[in-house]
Amino acid sequence: MRPTFIEERCMRIVDQHLNKVEMGHLLIELPGGLEKHYGDKSEPIHLRVNRYSFFVRLVTGGNIGMGEAWVENEWESDDLTGVLQLFIDNMSQLKATGLTSGIAKRLLHLLQHATHRNTILGSKRNIHAHYDLGNDFYELFLDNETMMYSSAIFETPDESLADGQRRKIHRLIELASIQPEHHVLEIGCGWGGFAIETAKRTGCRVTGITISEEQFKFARERVAAEGLDNQVKIVMCDYREMQGEFDRIVSIEMLEAVGHAYYGTFFATCDRLLKPGGRVVLQVICIPDQRYDAYRRNPDWIQKHIFPGGMLPSLTELSKAMTQHSSFTVENLDNIGVHYAETLRRWRKAFNENTRMLVKLGYDGPFQRKWNYYLCYCEAGFQTRFTNDLHLVLTRPVEEIG
Repeated sequence: MRPTFIEERCMRIVDQHLNKVEMGHLLIELPGGLEKHYGDKSEPIHLRVNRYSFFVRLVTGGNIGMGEAWVENEWESDDLTGVLQLFIDNMSQLKATGLTSGIAKRLLHLLQHATHRNTILGSKRNIHAHYDLGNDFYELFLDNETMMYSSAIFETPDESLADGQRRKIHRLIELASIQPEHHVLEIGCGWGGFAIETAKRTGCRVTGITISEEQFKFARERVAAEGLDNQVKIVMCDYREMQGEFDRIVSIEMLEAVGHAYYGTFFATCDRLLKPGGRVVLQVICIPDQRYDAYRRNPDWIQKHIFPGGMLPSLTELSKAMTQHSSFTVENLDNIGVHYAETLRRWRKAFNENTRMLVKLGYDGPFQRKWNYYLCYCEAGFQTRFTNDLHLVLTRPVEEIG
């Protein structure tokens, strides 16, 4: 197999750019068996190129092209997370060359992302694209006790995923200081894991809202099976349309689906729904402030292929929106991102142990490769601190400020 003229030119461009790698050792094996080495003298991370078209995708599509080439089996690696981590570690050097951006397709991807605005109708459509793949699908890799699709908190390396998820829930209960007499609103209740565990552990009432039809049906059935109908209510409702007054508000990794234009709306809504003296506890994946503007201008592979309409906030952007649109003050902040890398490893292991069942459910090889890339992509992000997972505790004063 010989590269075409275009493929050879793109291969040379990639070679020139990868010579800028300073951290780690990348070994690229070409289709003919030739090996190219980049970086330092540490243990190499192997990347096998199956088709020379990989280089064209990488040059024209940047990080999006790299992910699409993986899905199409144009390249492979026994350590996908390691490859992605190496690219993140060398992002500054590679960005200077343009390799990670894919300038030629940046405008197209930005326009595509703009069509996924998180209006009330748009949010429902965006959530449907990811969370309504089917409850049977998510049951294959989430733990079947909590069905939590967010970072766990592990105390020991051999602790089960379910125990880690319960510890996370208990941490959130503690941060919110939930009492038996409280009525708690959970914005983005998922499959009901937090609402059920919180009601059982504290005796409080919980109202959970979701805009995913699959999650709504599943969570209601779980609540009924637990005999908690008098304590837990699951409602199909966008957070902007919610009415009532609550002692506590909890939202676990839902803010990532809100979108930059609606951060203010989110905090204003929480301010309207929360009683004076109440607390809001958020678990939210954030991108470092220094990278937010560039990230916002350049939609990535996950935004295109996994979470349409998704946007990781930065802490500063959330703080600005909170200050301008609510009476909240920050009481506590913690970073549990290191636990997310381990959570993602557990999910990926369970996912790949169920390949036959995935095929039976209609999820073929390319789909499975896409989800492996997604899980490894996220794991590399948390492993390198490129992304963080924050616990943010906000309080509303008993008397209005000002």
